[in-house]
Amino acid sequence: MTAGDIEQQRRKLCAAALSLYKSKGYEAVSLRNLAQRLKISHTLAYRYFDSKDALFARVRTDCFLHLQRWIQSRDPVDERPVVRIHAMARALLDFVRAHPAEYRLMFALHQPPLQRYPDLLKVRRDLFEYIVGAIQDGIDAGEIRGDARTVMHCAWAAAHGALMLHAANQLVHGQTLNDLVEPLLNMMVGPLFAANGRITDIGKAAATGARPRRLAVA
Repeated sequence: MTAGDIEQQRRKLCAAALSLYKSKGYEAVSLRNLAQRLKISHTLAYRYFDSKDALFARVRTDCFLHLQRWIQSRDPVDERPVVRIHAMARALLDFVRAHPAEYRLMFALHQPPLQRYPDLLKVRRDLFEYIVGAIQDGIDAGEIRGDARTVMHCAWAAAHGALMLHAANQLVHGQTLNDLVEPLLNMMVGPLFAANGRITDIGKAAATGARPRRLAVA
């Protein structure tokens, strides 16, 4: 069996695992169940992944790669940092609205230490560093003050709770993620560029070439 054949089978197992996770949850997924679905020997399945943890590490890696492509494809790289960061923040929210199960799996509380799965750790770091780079561009341009990684952590933490609530179907108190998109964008990105005003105002200022006011970020 060639390396390409092995990779093809791994992809099939990952696709089947994600599909079963979406429909029946994490506990329903096992290499034996997936082997039955794919009509292969369960012992053969263990040739591709030696454990359920290893299988889901690969599924999570694929989900992060999907998110990375999603964000990068929506990043207007030739625009000013204010426009890029706004676009990437919106892309993250749109990804969670379109793929809540994937987001829930990516950030599930019970996961093995990331250091066991370097491919997963790498793709997470690559995505994080990509966005940090855009924030650093804003700092270099004088539009943001502070440490780029601190800014990134704070913006991500500000939105993550609402995103996970949506992904877990726990936004049950009268507002949906659709209702919260603009407030979340304002909370995530607005303070980086202006002391007052909604994110839509910042986007309008960027479109007309106006310079956002600087605000120190601790």
